[in-house]
Parts: sequence; C-alpha cells; structure tokens
Amino acid sequence: MADTENDHYGKIDFCTLGMFIIDEIEFPPPKPPVKDIVGGAGSYSALGARIFSPPPQSESVGWIVDCGSDFPPELRDFIAQWKTGALIQYDNCLKALKHVDIVSPNHGELGGFFGKNTDGKDHVDFRTIEELCGQWLDSGVGDDNGGVVVRCGKDGCLVMRKGLGKGLRKWMPAYHQSAEKVEDPTGGGNSFLGGLAVGLVRVPGYLEEAAIWGSISASFAIEQVGMPVLSQSADGETWNGVRVEDRLSDFKQRLASYIQP
Repeated sequence: MADTENDHYGKIDFCTLGMFIIDEIEFPPPKPPVKDIVGGAGSYSALGARIFSPPPQSESVGWIVDCGSDFPPELRDFIAQWKTGALIQYDNCLKALKHVDIVSPNHGELGGFFGKNTDGKDHVDFRTIEELCGQWLDSGVGDDNGGVVVRCGKDGCLVMRKGLGKGLRKWMPAYHQSAEKVEDPTGGGNSFLGGLAVGLVRVPGYLEEAAIWGSISASFAIEQVGMPVLSQSADGETWNGVRVEDRLSDFKQRLASYIQP
C-alpha cells in the first residue's frame, strides 16, 4: 500500500455508482435466513477499494447510499465505521417527487417507503394506502399539481390527485375479477405502467382515463404465460382475439356501477 503519512485526503480516488442493497440471505432448511446484510455491486466495489485504503485514505473511497424511512440504524453505524467518503442521501424520493407529474408505485412499494404494511386479510388495506398517498401528495408531487396511481394487483388501483376543485380520489377494480382469467400475473404491473404512460401522453390531463388504459394493458398481459397473441382481423388489431376498444368500452361500463371500497 502507498505511504499515506504525508497525504491530505480532501479528494476522491475511487467512486462507484453501483447499487447499495440490503440483502436477505436464504439457506437450505433448517438454517434460518440472515437479514439486513449490506450488499449490492456498489457496496462490494467500495469494499474492494476500502481494503487498500486505511484512514485517512479511506475518505477517498466514494459511494452512494440512499436511505429510506425504514433504513436500519445499525447499518448507518456500520457504514460510518468504514470512515469512507460515502454520500448518504436521505428522503431523496420526497424531493424527487416535486419534479415528476405522476408517480405509480405498487402498494408494497408505497408501504415500504413509509415503513407501513399495506396488506389486509383478504384485500389490501384501502384506508392505509389512501393515507400514505395523501402524505405523498401533501409533500408536493409535481409541485402540488401531480398525482399518484397505486397499483394493487387483484384489488385494482387507487388514483389520487390534489387540486382540480376538491381533488380526485378514486379506486378502480382490476379488469379481471375472476382468478380463472389470470394465467400468470408476471408483467401485469409493468404493462399497467406502459398503458398509463401512453394514456397520459395521448389524453393529457385525464389521470383517471390513463389509469383505465393501464388496467386494460395489464389485463392482456396476465391472461397467458408470456406475451398475448397479436392478430389482424377485418375490424383491426386484436390481442388474444379481443379488440382493445371493445375491452375498454366494457370496462368503462362496469366502472359506472362500481362501488368504492
């Protein structure tokens, strides 16, 4: 190792932008899992550089750690013990929300941000999800003009927005109400996001309509293992033999009589 006796470390020799992850290590039974383990590419890259960087050189090892509200305090102490040039970032999500128009987590991600459980016995915890969405909106999503769409799997989604008179708070059911219609839920949430995003562009200002588009996109994604089948007919495109326009119309008719949970 280099002689550090005369070095002054107000500089960075190494910096990684790799991810910091809190791991849970699983073992074959009966050995129990080990939780709250520092992991991720960024963490191990920093370790490699730190091994050859005793203090004060340790301060020249740069890495980024994003801390949410549920970040374990003992891990903060662990990171501090290394005496590196780690950049610890707190609550950046709240700051970032001011710069986006719409945010759409699933209910588990929303709950995880606040350290709250959003699962109920048979359904999601509707009231807790509404409360947490309200906290996000109060923090200034889209500089107080944005909205939140929470994806809740079989329980549909919650659409909330401040302003516009009294604002908007509406639950929408998932398109498929029977588990028999769902072959594989893989990709449903991301397909919802694609439909939501396109809806926001094609019908700007109508968050509720965009969420409907997201629900329809998700419905096609989960009817089979893999991708839905695209076909051409005299009436235009079909996915799994169904015209998108027909499914959209059917869903809107059902929403007209949907009772809010």
